[in-house]
Amino acid sequence: MKQSNLNLESNKISLRMLRLSDFWSVYKNIRDEEVGKWTGPDTHLMPKSTLIQFLCRLLRHLQKGLRFLWETLCPSKIQKVFRLGIVFRETQKVVGIVTLSRSESESQCAEVGFWIGKKYWGRGYTTEAVKLAVKFGFNTLALEKIVSWTFEKNIGSKKVLEKCGFKSDGVVEAAYLKYNEMQNRLNYIILKSEYKSVY
Repeated sequence: MKQSNLNLESNKISLRMLRLSDFWSVYKNIRDEEVGKWTGPDTHLMPKSTLIQFLCRLLRHLQKGLRFLWETLCPSKIQKVFRLGIVFRETQKVVGIVTLSRSESESQCAEVGFWIGKKYWGRGYTTEAVKLAVKFGFNTLALEKIVSWTFEKNIGSKKVLEKCGFKSDGVVEAAYLKYNEMQNRLNYIILKSEYKSVY
C-alpha cells in the first residue's frame, strides 16, 4: 500500500487522508456554532484569522501523516495519529474529520474522535465513518481496544458510539469547563473480541 492510497469506503461516505485542497471545506463546516461547541477547541468562538491559523497547522501535519502511514504498516514503527477526512461521495467534499490516536501507554489501544458538518447530521454518515475507522483500527492496525468519549449533553455523539458497538466505560464528573459550566465526560470502549459480533 502506498502512503496516499488509504481510502476506506462505505455506501455513502469514504475516509481518506486530508489534503491541502480540503481547507475551505473543513473551515466551512467546523465554523458552524452547533459543530464547534462540541469539538475540543471552541472553533466557532475563534476569530476568523485564528481559526484559519488553527486549520493551517492541522493540515500541515498532512505531509507528516502521509510519511508515517508507511511506517505504521511496518512492524518496527508505530504511527501515533490518523486524521482522516469524511468525504461525502456524491460531491467528493470533506464534510468532517475522524481521528484515530494511538495510546501513549498501550500500543494496541487507540482513541477515536469525530465531527461532521451540521448539514449531514442525522443521516447515518457519522456512524458509517466511525465504523470504517474502527474496522481499520482492528483489522489493519491490529488494535485490541478502541476508546472514545463525549460530553454528557452531546446526545448525537452518544448515539453514534452506541450504534457502533461501544459500551459505557464510566463517567468523569465535572471533567471540563465549557460555557462557564463544568461538563461531565462519558467514556466508551469497544474490544476487538466484541466488535465482530456487531459489524
